[in-house]
Amino acid sequence: MSSNGFNRLFGIIFGGVGAFIMIFGIILGIAIDDTIITAIMTPIGFIFFAVGLGFVLSNIFAKKNSNSIIDKGTKYTGKIYSYTDDTTVLVNGSYRVNIKVRYFDKNGVEREAVIPTKFLRGDSSFPIGATIDIYELNGKYTWDKKSVRYESIPREEELMDDKPINSTNFSLSAVRCQSCGASFTGAKGYASRCPYCGAAVNVE
Repeated sequence: MSSNGFNRLFGIIFGGVGAFIMIFGIILGIAIDDTIITAIMTPIGFIFFAVGLGFVLSNIFAKKNSNSIIDKGTKYTGKIYSYTDDTTVLVNGSYRVNIKVRYFDKNGVEREAVIPTKFLRGDSSFPIGATIDIYELNGKYTWDKKSVRYESIPREEELMDDKPINSTNFSLSAVRCQSCGASFTGAKGYASRCPYCGAAVNVE
């Protein structure tokens, strides 16, 4: 189950238990004419209900934020490169797992993004080497859950090699392709490819 699905289910269960405790406490207190029972059970039920409501609302806001990134953000197609533990979520003694996705930005520069999918290790939903569509808006990322597929994309072998990527160290420079004469932007010190004819170009 996804993180959002888990939060929603957890919220519904807690909210239901809380509502039951509050209603049962009120009815029981009236039935036996004991206001102490009502006074004890009502706040306990309210706490459960509030916790459940918080989980449900967080799920709604997270989904809304994700949809906003997809609607307004930039789409990139990349490759699932590796996994990384999400140390903020512990389920049954194990950390949930996010994925590292490598992709080429609009300038043809190789980038790496950590996508918070939060699945458990052993889940086959996000296999390494699979192609995935991701979206970026103001430094925040999300993904299209239905886009995970086995599909070759241009220059995927460059995305899947073992070189480290530090996007903050890239310096961009204007480049003119010696093959077709087109101008584009590339990262200094890196080999790039002309987005028009595909020719390899060293960016200096």
